[in-house]
Amino acid sequence: MVGPLMLDFHASLTQIGFLSSSFFYTYVILQIPAGILVDRFGARALLVGGCLLTAIAAIIFGCVHDFQDAVVMRLLMGLASSPGVVGVMYLAGRWFPREKFVLLAALVETIGMLGGAVGETSLASLVAHVGWRMGMVMVGLGGIVLALVLLIVIRNEPKIAIHKPCEKAPTKELCRRFFNALTHKAVWMGCLYGAFSFSIIGGFGGLWAIPFLQQIYNYSITQSAWISSMIFIGASIGAGGSGLLACGKVNIKYLMVSASLIGVMCLGAILFLTCAFWENALLFLILGISTGCYALAFAHVKLNTCETICASAMGLTNMMCLLLGAPILQPLVGQLLAYLNSLAKPSIMVYRLGMLPFLIVLGFALITALFIQKPEELKDAN
Repeated sequence: MVGPLMLDFHASLTQIGFLSSSFFYTYVILQIPAGILVDRFGARALLVGGCLLTAIAAIIFGCVHDFQDAVVMRLLMGLASSPGVVGVMYLAGRWFPREKFVLLAALVETIGMLGGAVGETSLASLVAHVGWRMGMVMVGLGGIVLALVLLIVIRNEPKIAIHKPCEKAPTKELCRRFFNALTHKAVWMGCLYGAFSFSIIGGFGGLWAIPFLQQIYNYSITQSAWISSMIFIGASIGAGGSGLLACGKVNIKYLMVSASLIGVMCLGAILFLTCAFWENALLFLILGISTGCYALAFAHVKLNTCETICASAMGLTNMMCLLLGAPILQPLVGQLLAYLNSLAKPSIMVYRLGMLPFLIVLGFALITALFIQKPEELKDAN
């Protein structure tokens, strides 16, 4: 959609980049407020209302002709979508036994990644056939249908309660409990692990993997994109697989440490070894599987927070996972590459060194995992 958007809005590539990223400004910032609202009023109203508002914003986005109006609609989409993950996590916590939450949280992340991949491919095909404007209108109409389905299907609590009914504390009290949870070291350990691990998926896989492969191996854009996609395929496997293992009584800490260690070795091999095409594809797949264990952060944080602020805690975790990769590491690596190229003649080694922040951050994920308490210790501490 980049070309048609530039043409229709008479915008530069920088402006289109801002238009695309503007969705995440409101989405990330509102994760915690959205979680507090879900804890206060339940997930049903927020999910249905958010889906409907997102659909309407998509339809309007497909109709506007002014660049500023388009940015406003993207910001509105981010705002309306903010209760999505936290609302689903809330429902998983209320409709299923607590011991199943780690698996369900991982499956939510797995489905989200697969949905993004399928959605991107489907939208590209739709835009190719009917144009981006009609494509966005059709997506919006589909969103309205989905909102109606959610209204019919979703209930905040099962008829036969699996857990003791959760009290609906006043908003002020929910905020107090949430800020009290922020004083717990275990909560921050979980959030930081999720942030460090997911930054490889969002930062390296989301932007720099393709130009890295093109620069180092002179691959075509198609070849580079195919290898890069292995990160996302692996992440969907890693998220679901780690949740399944943790649900099967494998210690969360051991999973986090093992995954981070494997990730560090894989990324180190990708950055500093010269590998064949299929070897690179395999390394990217394993890197995705290992970093996909970021999904365990949601389960870890939930184990360390009270039931009444479940959605708020999930909002904090989701915000931290999104905050480091694309918003911080992507531009940081760009600046580092520009600086290194100013010091020396552009070369393959300069490009390899420019990717070092990703390896350092993944090393931080390993260090953080080492400080994660064991589940039995967490239970005693609570």
